[in-house]
Amino acid sequence: MKPLRLASLLLAALAADASAAWTYDADAKTLTSADGAIVLNNVNVWSGKLLTIGDNGYREDLTVLDFSDGLADGYSIRGFAGKDGNATKDSAFDNCPNLKTVITGDTLVDIGERAFEKCNALETVHIGKSCTSIGWGAFRQGTGPMVVTFAEGSALTKIDQQAFSECTGLKSIDLSPCANLATINDKAFNNCKSMTSFTLPENCKVSSFGADVFQYCESLPSLDLSVCQNLTSIVEKSFLGCNKLALVKMPTSLTSLAKLAFDKHRSLAEGDTPMLHVWFYGCPIADAKQNPFGEMFGSTQDYTVTEEDMANASVTIHIPRAQATAGTPNWNTWAGQWQTLSDNSGVWNSDSTKTLFPLPATADGESLWVTDWRKTGVTWNDAAVKVVFWDDPNQIEISGPEYSGVFVRRDYTTASFTAQVKTYDTDSADYVRLVISLYTDAAHTSLAKTLSIDVALLGVVTPFEFADLTANTAYYATLSGTDSEGNEGDVIDLGSFTTKWDDTMWTYHSDRGTLEKGWMVVSNVTENAGALSIAANSNANDAELPELDFSCGIRDDYELVSIGASAFAACTSLTNVVLPETVTTVGNSAFRYDDALLSFSAPGPVTIGNECFYLNATITNAYLPNVVALNYRCFQKCTALRTLGTDLSSLRSIGQEALSNCQSLPGDFVMTNLTSFGSWQFNGSGKITSVVLGEGVNKILTQSFSSCVSLTNVVVQGELATLEGSAFGSHGPYNGKVTEPGHLNIYLTNVPDAIGGVPFSGQYWNGNMAGIDAETTTIVVHIPWYRDVEKGAAQAIDGTTDKFAEWARAWQEETLSSMVARGTKATTFELPATAKGFGQWRNDTAGASTDAYVVKLVYYTDPNQLDAATMILVY
Repeated sequence: MKPLRLASLLLAALAADASAAWTYDADAKTLTSADGAIVLNNVNVWSGKLLTIGDNGYREDLTVLDFSDGLADGYSIRGFAGKDGNATKDSAFDNCPNLKTVITGDTLVDIGERAFEKCNALETVHIGKSCTSIGWGAFRQGTGPMVVTFAEGSALTKIDQQAFSECTGLKSIDLSPCANLATINDKAFNNCKSMTSFTLPENCKVSSFGADVFQYCESLPSLDLSVCQNLTSIVEKSFLGCNKLALVKMPTSLTSLAKLAFDKHRSLAEGDTPMLHVWFYGCPIADAKQNPFGEMFGSTQDYTVTEEDMANASVTIHIPRAQATAGTPNWNTWAGQWQTLSDNSGVWNSDSTKTLFPLPATADGESLWVTDWRKTGVTWNDAAVKVVFWDDPNQIEISGPEYSGVFVRRDYTTASFTAQVKTYDTDSADYVRLVISLYTDAAHTSLAKTLSIDVALLGVVTPFEFADLTANTAYYATLSGTDSEGNEGDVIDLGSFTTKWDDTMWTYHSDRGTLEKGWMVVSNVTENAGALSIAANSNANDAELPELDFSCGIRDDYELVSIGASAFAACTSLTNVVLPETVTTVGNSAFRYDDALLSFSAPGPVTIGNECFYLNATITNAYLPNVVALNYRCFQKCTALRTLGTDLSSLRSIGQEALSNCQSLPGDFVMTNLTSFGSWQFNGSGKITSVVLGEGVNKILTQSFSSCVSLTNVVVQGELATLEGSAFGSHGPYNGKVTEPGHLNIYLTNVPDAIGGVPFSGQYWNGNMAGIDAETTTIVVHIPWYRDVEKGAAQAIDGTTDKFAEWARAWQEETLSSMVARGTKATTFELPATAKGFGQWRNDTAGASTDAYVVKLVYYTDPNQLDAATMILVY
């Protein structure tokens, strides 16, 4: 009869915390979530291991689609393909009525046409950094209370027609991380009636919006288009029906504002509609005979607007005074064209006593344009537009300075800024001199660098480049401007920055065998068919290398696969290492003596070499989710190490002393696929609480778990051939180090064939064995009580009793030959007579440093005799 097998539910909660990676079945063409709850159909290979997800529409079971943790086995999602298998088309998840959350993950390149159309429960949409386009009608007619966000560094360039059209519950969309956004097509956001927030990226690259793009966004209070420095035109009816719109800022680059662009704002007729303020930095009207403000009254009464009705205007336009002078492309020209329109068609309100449109005579003046369709019969021209100047007292407004710093080599840095002049008095001054100053103190008293550039054109982005800055230094920057007549603008505090390297990707230089990022250089790199290896001892003793972060990859599709022995040993400034998942080997002593190292990540199927981090007292975090082997002393005496990953199911081999004396390493370690298990592996790692060893482990060697004073459970799922001396020595609660007694439970499936020495040595309780009984035993060994099915009698068979009895007699002889009685003499060992009984081994010796132990032996027959919260018995 085969022995019963133990399987572990130890830390069952770990399953919930493990990576939620999806699994791809190439034969069935399905994706299955980690918990098995979701199976997506019609999943096809795009190329290599890139997948597209096809038709999964009309599914009521989908509530959450979260791809943030990626896919198993190196697969990734390229796009949502839909019904016809085309990656840019058709309804992948349309009409899923209960879908609330969509998180695309960072590998998705495009969201296809109508991918989530009519998903009326959508609340959260987070789009990953690789997505470049959102297709036609992708979220169209989704009525749920949607909030849309994008990952930092988003690659989005295009939002296609009707992408969010008629999303009547859409609350907000934040495009600020989408620095390369260039296209927003027709009706992209029309009829988003609940949208209260719309944010564009700084230095937005959009040059034109499609037709009707924001029509009937009835709740949108403001829109900043001034960040769109390439935007030249606003097309017809772009903001039709946006009757809560109170503020729009136009960019300097705007040259065309089409008729009826702001049609039907209607603040005059509806008291809850605010006045719309439109701020301009230049004159955008190519043809003033086209009224951009359209039908603003919306009143059926004979409403006459007079010059005294300034406060009731539908729109106030704010004009830069610098553009109001005669003889320039300015607002006077537009006014003159409206005069002609008035003379020719009588569109001006004939009942008003005001003169025809004049520009305000002073900066604090104002005027009014008026048309009334009730008087003229021209139904689309119904405007009441108030005109005011905005005017900086010094005639200078400077905006838009930005800092981006990058190390260009090891010993000096550059800092890049941009600035622009939005307005100055072009009649009296010829240019503005912009000055950027760098100081080394917050009080701006210690000037380090200054640059000045004369700017004559409005709105032109002017670059400033500082070279030869000191590395790792804090600088405090200011921007100021003075025109050619000596008028000074305000000094703008640009804040502070520290010169640092900002590049994210590494570059392989085959001619010199290096990997370089900014000023950092990794030498002696060899290449084989695109795979890169860093040679042994190649970068040891580099005292200036601050980090090795490969999370953003290597240019030109190179892949790093191995780190040689001692490659980065004694790099005393190295604090952080993030290796790509392609690295499978980290050599012996690769990061030994790195006295500043705090964290290390190697997410691939990696082998960690001998003494890789040996004696590293600073490292606190290691991330090894797919580690294959932890070799000899690789983390020995890493006394600050706090994280390693408790589910080490990928681990096949753990060498001698691999995790010994990791005094801060806590947790429960599940190692179900181990086939090689050395000695002293966890010795002295006093915060480890439990360990599960899979069926591949057939021996536990000396000192494997000695001095693991917090250890409460060890589960051995396979059959042990060998259990060596001191394997569980100096457990702790009875050795004077811990005052509260506690059990170490060891669950075995069999009695080991060879038991060497005393596996449970050094368990004495303050040097006195007197009064110890079974309930205060230090260690409890659980072995199965076998049932003879044929005879139906409960008895120990297969030599189990004899084997333990022989072991007990050997211990008994050792005990009696060396015992020094202190109080009650230890009883001799007795095996339990029944499955519910127990026996006890006890020992007390003369010297405090010699073996002493108290071991309780119990049988188990079914799961009810175990701790149901942590263990099950598998027959």
